This record gives sequence, structure tokens and C-alpha cells, in this order.
Amino acid sequence: MSAIQKRFTSLIGAVCLCISMTLPTQATIITNGCAGVSSCTLDELFAGGSIGIDDVTFGNWFSIFNETYQEDFNTDSVTTGTINTSGITVAGIDSAATGNANEFTLGLMFSAASALQILDIVGDFLSTMELDFGYNASAVNATTITAASLTLGNRFVEDFDSLVEVSLASSVFTNNLETFERFFEFDQPQKSINNSDSESFAGVSVLDLATIIDLEVDSYDEPGHLLLQDVTLDSFTVMLTVQTSSTPPPPRPVNAPATLGLFIAVMGLVLMRGRKTRH
Repeated sequence: MSAIQKRFTSLIGAVCLCISMTLPTQATIITNGCAGVSSCTLDELFAGGSIGIDDVTFGNWFSIFNETYQEDFNTDSVTTGTINTSGITVAGIDSAATGNANEFTLGLMFSAASALQILDIVGDFLSTMELDFGYNASAVNATTITAASLTLGNRFVEDFDSLVEVSLASSVFTNNLETFERFFEFDQPQKSINNSDSESFAGVSVLDLATIIDLEVDSYDEPGHLLLQDVTLDSFTVMLTVQTSSTPPPPRPVNAPATLGLFIAVMGLVLMRGRKTRH
């Protein structure tokens, strides 16, 4: 190989080195069987999709119960249907250190968009929707799951016997986790709110979970009053605490000026090496 070819090969290597050092580390959220890179719809998950975050995979998703129900007390008519699960997106939440050695939190954000809404209902009626589904979190590489938390996100609940409630059930919990926002203006003077719930437990490598989502409006027209009921749930999160023997590397920020300086420095070293080779 000639000196020029050697120098050219060294330059190519230097360029590759600079590029690799400026790229962020590979994302830790990986989906399987889903169109999204870091999120899936519930339909995709029910069809066999999964979401992996570091050493934990959320998989084996299945539907348990799905129904919308509305009864008109004036006409005794009943209407039933199902919730559009393709309108509910599940996104992975990347791991974050807790401050304890080898302990991290990671989880899922459920975004309902317009799938979970009871809007502008007028009259004497009962309107409900319920969605229940199961899945599990499986940990590998000596990682164990030691805690779970459930947090109710964006929602809107009007008064007159209405509620939004999300529960998380597992055989390892002492009690099921439950988050809710309720109004019972005719039955009691004040609303009841519980935005989050959490529980710690002995470390497990597989955590079987069931999520239960309930929305309900039970209302009627007062004399001289036209009641309009809006109940929506936009989001909620399920977070796990894990103990792992390996520490996920932090992402490398891309710094353009530093990258350019590094590239120039490496190029200078290559050119100097080429000159010494000729002498």
C-alpha cells in the first residue's frame, strides 16, 4: 500500500471515529410489531406487539373487557358499544436513576386522545365505559422489579355523580393501585381526588399486571336546570422501579463546536503521522 493510500485510509478512519463519537447512544426504548419507534397503539399490542425499555419488556398484552353503556331513564332505552382501542397510544418512558445504587425507574405513558370521552350528555341517564386489559413486565440480566406506581394524568370530570378511575392490579400487590377523580354533588358536599398510588414489594423478574379504566356519568335534569356532563381521560402512567446490576450509559449530547474541534485535532494527528511516515 502506497503512502497516499495509507493516509487516505487513516483519514477515512478518523472521519468515522468523529462521527461515531458525536452520535447519541442507541435508544433504550424498542418496540416490536408496532409502527412507532417508541410507542404502540393498544391494538398493535393486542396483536402481539411489545415495548422494551432497557432490561424490561412489556409484552403478552390481551383484552379482558371492553364496553360502552348508556341507559336513558326516560325511555328505558339502552345503547352498548366498545371503546376504540386503536385511539389509545402506549409510549415507553426511558429509564431514570433514582439516586440509589443501580436503581432506576421506567414505565409506560397511556395517551387516550379522544378514545376515552363521555361528552355533552343531556337528560336523565347513566353512561359508562370500561376497558380492562392484561400484560406483563419481564426483566432479564439479573434485573428485578421492586415497586410500581400509577399516576392519573390529564382528565376533566364535571360534577353530578361522575368519575374517572384507573386501577392497576397484580398478584404481588398487597392492595390494587387506584387513582381517581370523582364528584358526588348530590350525595356529598365535596369531590374526592386521588391522583396517584404506589407500592413496593419483594423483587420479581416477571410482574403480571391488569389495568382497569372506568368512566361514568349518572345524571338527571333538575327543574330549571339543563345539565351538561363532560368526562374525559387523556393520559395516565404506569412506572416501575427496577434494581439492575448494569448501569445504562447516559446519552451523549451532540455539541457542534466541540465536534468540529475534535475532527480538526484528529485530522491534524493523521497529517502529522503521514509526514513522519515519508521521512
